[in-house]
Amino acid sequence: MVDRLAAKLNLTDAQKQQAQSIFAAARKSAQPVRAQIRQDKQALAAAVKSGSQADIDRISNSMGPLLAQASAMHAKAFAQFYAILTPEQKTQMDQHMNRMSSGARRWQGHRNGSPATPPSGE
Repeated sequence: MVDRLAAKLNLTDAQKQQAQSIFAAARKSAQPVRAQIRQDKQALAAAVKSGSQADIDRISNSMGPLLAQASAMHAKAFAQFYAILTPEQKTQMDQHMNRMSSGARRWQGHRNGSPATPPSGE
């Protein structure tokens, strides 16, 4: 991921090193949460196969806070990364994030049955 960002934003070597540190620390701190999410997904798959509505509800509800925690960890790492960017790089990153979010909305509309095209690359 850092390599793609480095190429897209023309990061300096110092920025690349900082980015690698930021994202490595985030990955390490998120490991227990990701492991629990993996276990819950396996349990959810088993509940689906067994048809246990109560287990599906229970497991899904327990996954909610974990998914929120993982999302927050990811966003905080990106906030740290964003802070090391130059104003020009921030503008490029903003444009990239806007394209990604508008593409995700188009694709979400498509998945919900409304006519839309998936974002490029999918």
